Amino acid sequence: MQVDVFKDMNPQQREAIACLEGPLLVVAGAGSGKTSVMAARVVWLVGTGQVAPEQVLGLTFTNKAASELAGRLRTALARAGVTPRPSSPLELVPEVGEPVVSTYHAFAGRLVSEHGLRLGVEPRARLLADATRYQLAARVLRRHRGPITYLTNPLSMLVGDLVALEGELSEHLVAPEQLLAWDEDWRRQVEDVCAEHDGRTGSKGHCDDLRTMAAASRKRSELTTLVRAYRQAKSDLDAIDFGDQVALAARLAE
Repeated sequence: MQVDVFKDMNPQQREAIACLEGPLLVVAGAGSGKTSVMAARVVWLVGTGQVAPEQVLGLTFTNKAASELAGRLRTALARAGVTPRPSSPLELVPEVGEPVVSTYHAFAGRLVSEHGLRLGVEPRARLLADATRYQLAARVLRRHRGPITYLTNPLSMLVGDLVALEGELSEHLVAPEQLLAWDEDWRRQVEDVCAEHDGRTGSKGHCDDLRTMAAASRKRSELTTLVRAYRQAKSDLDAIDFGDQVALAARLAE
């Protein structure tokens, strides 16, 4: 390599750059040089022949971060002489692979588009925008004819709660049935604990807090049953959203 990737790095950063064991989790705060370390690690891995540039995948949360990381990687690899760069704007360089850098959602969308048929998902399934998701959730709530006991918030708030819960379930790969079972078991434990401690000195406040959380759990369980209806409505439209993309991509990866 024509550059020293360890230059100006502290011992912890050097350890992260040249770590031979994996997978590796590096935790660092804002302004601590995370992007520089990631770029240096890619240069080290490619420069030492452990991976090809096109075998590197970088995922971030925002488009801005993805653009910054991609630029840093291209510059670092070219400066290190790992990938060629033209000496003038008119000079052609051989085609070489480049690291793939993307946001999580964009990469998930690409996987679903290319391989969704393996899971029975059409590659061109309609992707719902945020406004459409809220409209569809509102329609599901208005058409619901089952009993509603614990959800007392106005419709406008329930729409946001429904969309948020469904998205969290998708992105954490938790099925509605799993959440319902967990909540039911947790409420049972709360009642058992409070029944055992009722009347004891100092236990009332603690049990009141637990029962308040149990009441919130009942509302969540009722909302979880509506998640099923919302997902069915999406299926009827042959549509998916960003949360679905992440969940489907995780299933494809598995």
